[in-house]
Amino acid sequence: MIEATRLAKKVLYQALKDSNVGMHEGLRIKRKEKGLMLDLDIHQKGDQIVSKNERVLLIMDPKDEATIGKSFIYVAKVGEELQLVLRKMNK
Repeated sequence: MIEATRLAKKVLYQALKDSNVGMHEGLRIKRKEKGLMLDLDIHQKGDQIVSKNERVLLIMDPKDEATIGKSFIYVAKVGEELQLVLRKMNK
């Protein structure tokens, strides 16, 4: 399961809207050998979806969700810039 803070959802919503991405497209979180990747995609049956105001923001398939585990996305200041950060939830 993946969750996102209100601020993270707001940032993702605005970024997708400003990029003219369709309401049913979102960023798919994929597990790769050396970490995670975001890829623009359309959700499929069984995917977990994080949305705001009916706009799809994040998509994760059940296999990657099981591998990554319970996580949340938030906005953090890293150096002088703000970044989206994915952190695993404590059990």
